[in-house]
This record gives sequence, structure tokens and C-alpha cells, in this order.
Amino acid sequence: MTKIKCLLFTTLILIFTFEQCQAKIKQLSKYKSHLNVKQHHSKIKHKYLAPHFQSLRNDCPGFSERIDKADVQYEECAARIFSNDSTLMCTKMETLTLNCMEHVYSKIVDDCYGEQSKGVFSLVLQSFASVFEYLCKQTGETLIELSRSCLWNDLEDKPESLSRCEEIIKEKAMWYRDHGFATTTICRDLSGFRDCIKTRVTITCKCNKTREAFVGLYDASIAPCKNILNN
Repeated sequence: MTKIKCLLFTTLILIFTFEQCQAKIKQLSKYKSHLNVKQHHSKIKHKYLAPHFQSLRNDCPGFSERIDKADVQYEECAARIFSNDSTLMCTKMETLTLNCMEHVYSKIVDDCYGEQSKGVFSLVLQSFASVFEYLCKQTGETLIELSRSCLWNDLEDKPESLSRCEEIIKEKAMWYRDHGFATTTICRDLSGFRDCIKTRVTITCKCNKTREAFVGLYDASIAPCKNILNN
């Protein structure tokens, strides 16, 4: 159970980077000053975390009681953050993710995982916060470059080097499913995928600014891994 459940959170890193970022980048490029952070964060919580929490309710003894109390704590924490209108929206997003969501839920979720997979939940939330911080610091030009179709469209004719990269990622995902993994394993592999990311963006996009922006986005998603790999 824990192996499969943990896979969800590893996949979330890549899902957010390669799928959800496309829509959010387009939204940011059009409405950067009017971003509804509370609504956005609520959508992330309910779309990705709620289904996983429901599975843990069924499979992990005592989880339901603890998570119900944690939900109340999370809502109280979120309310305090959004009651302060003088705080930047980007700061609110980071605080909501790390101070509310990670602080409230991490230990409860970790207690339902196997020993080697503890910390995966925190890693994903830290990755999400890092990506959002990256987007908040970019200029409008960079955000618009990140919405280019060359970054997101599927390729009909893939070079052998790119096909091999995709095969490696799929093989790793299957290995995780069958064997489980630790945060160090995830971080080592995600760091290794960086060359594949650069290969894809170099092949599909001709503008250097677009390439740099996308590689920067990926680097932001794996930035929390630096501390893990250095320890």
C-alpha cells in the first residue's frame, strides 16, 4: 500500500511541472496582479491531496481521526494568512504551503508510510513552494515564454535520444511502483532527469529564452533535493 501511495506524490512533482504549470503560467501571464492564491491553493489541496487522504483513511488505522483534526488546524492557519492584506500574494502562497500544509499534515502522512518513504510528502510540498517562488520572481516576458506550445505539445517524430529519455523515466516509475523508494532515491533520479529535460527543450524550442525559462522551472522543482543529497 505505502509503495503505491508514495508514487502518487513523486508523480505529483512531475505532474505539476509538466502539466499544471502550463495552465497556471498562462493564468499568471494574463492576470499576474490578480492571482487568487487562496482559490488556487484550495484546488491543489482538493485535487491532489484529498483523494490520497481518502485512500489513507481506508488503509491506515487512526488516520481519519487525526486528519480531521488536522483539517481544522489547516483552515485556521489559512484564515490567519489571508486575513493579512498587507502581505504579498506570493508570500502567502509559500507560507500556506510550508507553514500550514506541510506543518499540519506531514507527520500524520509519514506515520502511514514505510520507514524508507518518510519525508516524501514534505519533499513534494517543498517542491511545489519552490516552483511557485520561481514563477513569482519571473518577469512577464519569462512567464509568456513558458506558455509557448513548443514546451507542451507532444512530438510525432521523436529523435532517438528523446525517446530513450522518456523510456528511462517510465522505467523508473515502474521500479518505484514495485520496490518503493526513499527521498534520496527520488532526488537522485529527478536530478538525473535534468539532462533529458534539456534535451527535449533544445529539440522542441528554438528560442534560448524559452529554453532557459523551462530548465529554470525544472531546477526550481528539484531545488529542495539539494539539502537531501548533500546530507
